[in-house]
Amino acid sequence: MSAPGPRRREADIQREGTLTIFVPGRLTNPMNGPHGHWSTRAKWAREWRQRTGAAILHHVAQHRAGRQLGPYGERLGVVLGEAMHVSFLLHTWNAVDSDALGPMVKPCRDALIDMRLIHSDAPDSGHVFEYAQVVNRKARGVTITITPRTP
Repeated sequence: MSAPGPRRREADIQREGTLTIFVPGRLTNPMNGPHGHWSTRAKWAREWRQRTGAAILHHVAQHRAGRQLGPYGERLGVVLGEAMHVSFLLHTWNAVDSDALGPMVKPCRDALIDMRLIHSDAPDSGHVFEYAQVVNRKARGVTITITPRTP
């Protein structure tokens, strides 16, 4: 898979039922570094949630123009309550410990709930979350792929 660049669209559908979104930005590990005031982490999380939501809305505007957005993401081919396989591919400056990948994209995962692409991220939701990383110093960010789970 080639790394997304500045001229590549931020979101595109690979096949029916699969949604792939690239969210650009510098990823940081909230578990490392100074643990200062809670508002610093809250600001970081809010920015990533908004950035992820903007990438999803950009996808909607670019690929489904002219139709009304349903309340649960039907327009994106996603059915609320259906079990999904969600994979996060982190494009980082340097390799990161595998235990840090989840916390680094937690705001992106929460944005999927905000945008109603998944109904919950609880363990009993039926969704499977997968994390991977690739060192990519030219286009840092996260690629989110949502695919319906096959029974």
